[in-house]
Amino acid sequence: MVYLASDNTSPVHPNILKALTTSTDHQKSYGYDDASAAAQALFARIFETDRLTFYPVFTGSAANSLALAALCRGSEGFVCHELSHVNQDECGMPELFSGAKAITIVNGRDKFTADELEQRIVYAINRGIHHVRPRAISITQCTELGTVYSLEEIHAITRIAKHYQLYVHMDGARFTNALVHLGCSAAAMTHLAGVDILSFGGTKNGGMFTEAVVVFEPTLQQSLPYLHKHVGQLASKQRYLSLQWHAFFAEDLWLHNARHANAMARLLAETLATLEHIDIIYPVQANEIFVRMSRERADYLHGCGHIFYDWGIVGADVYRFVTNYCTTAEEIQLFLKDVYNLSFG
Repeated sequence: MVYLASDNTSPVHPNILKALTTSTDHQKSYGYDDASAAAQALFARIFETDRLTFYPVFTGSAANSLALAALCRGSEGFVCHELSHVNQDECGMPELFSGAKAITIVNGRDKFTADELEQRIVYAINRGIHHVRPRAISITQCTELGTVYSLEEIHAITRIAKHYQLYVHMDGARFTNALVHLGCSAAAMTHLAGVDILSFGGTKNGGMFTEAVVVFEPTLQQSLPYLHKHVGQLASKQRYLSLQWHAFFAEDLWLHNARHANAMARLLAETLATLEHIDIIYPVQANEIFVRMSRERADYLHGCGHIFYDWGIVGADVYRFVTNYCTTAEEIQLFLKDVYNLSFG
């Protein structure tokens, strides 16, 4: 049995678990503890700016929704891709937290371009008071189809956003997987590229229950502490969320985990790409592989005990394989053995 369903299914990394045991004394509550102060300094170092503020939260949905609530209000909207998590997978939480509406770009692809973004913004503006006013842009890095926006693409999008005086949010549930693919700095992919606020994923990369909202735009930092509390994401013992980030950043564990997950996806994809009856339908740039194969082949692999998801939202007979920080080369070979059986048996 090989788990390729989601990087959420992986166990918590041992270093994260160990970090949680290091706080055994009394500490101030609600983020006034030593671990949270140290984590703030770590984020400033990683992102190369003292202007940021980080807010730990429990889930990625809360991170996205809190970030968008900081940017938008009722009668306003955030522009996003039709397949984005903030549109498809948050059960309406961004709208609940912010009162704003998702304004989707529908193009049948994995990303949207700066030109498509501008067209959507102009359309909304031209509708006047009959359409919610665009207030923010949300881009997903990595995208929901496993691809990565290049730095050039991010800059082009943020230039349009700034031209229309809109904020830019980045949904970074797999932020680190994108980062190691591009081989750039965290600063280059965020505030130096024009991103105002980031949802920084930890859980998919080996964490237990911590994500972070990272705020780069100083004017947003006035409302965030109140919103953080208002939406139930301010933990009384916040140090146990912050300590996980200590472990992530120690000896670059966050980067090591993401590099390994990406490498395992490439290992799997290299063989799948040679098979006649399985088609990889999007570039494999991080730790997700989307393939088209017959239902019979998928059922055979499920029957072998392998766990992966049907991804019919992007087409018939499409399936997703996701590797994670603890996927092994031996597991990939075990899975491929059964793939070979269905292809050539």
